[in-house]
Amino acid sequence: MMYITIVLLIIFLLSKLKVISLGPKVEILFLVLIVITVLINILLLFAWPVSTGTGVKEGVLQ
Repeated sequence: MMYITIVLLIIFLLSKLKVISLGPKVEILFLVLIVITVLINILLLFAWPVSTGTGVKEGVLQ
């Protein structure tokens, strides 16, 4: 899930630097997707260890 966020961020940054051209609506869509994936990452970070009964470090590493 973290890789999806990184890829979205890279594409968004490239569009901002005018390397690739996306429309303004597409940029807004990418921003929304980035926010959603970041929120999911944060939720997984806290929910995963709780559901498995392990500590945060073990949950992230698995």
